[in-house]
Amino acid sequence: MAPDVKRDIRDELEAQLQVIAIQAVNGKQIPTLLKLAADNTAALGKWLNAHKLDMAEGTYDEGRAFLRRIDNALKKVSEGY
Repeated sequence: MAPDVKRDIRDELEAQLQVIAIQAVNGKQIPTLLKLAADNTAALGKWLNAHKLDMAEGTYDEGRAFLRRIDNALKKVSEGY
């Protein structure tokens, strides 16, 4: 994945997570948006796995942990907490 593509996915995911958080506070959710955010999280996970050897182990581990937290949060929101 080219750096600009990764950046675009990351920026898109950030915007999606902001909207999802606002919707969760208001007791609403848009399943399509949750799916898009999950797909973007998976795409970043694939990029991270492909570049595992290009970074420090701690950086990789922190990235994986961060993506797991996002995945868990998306699941909780989709299940209605």
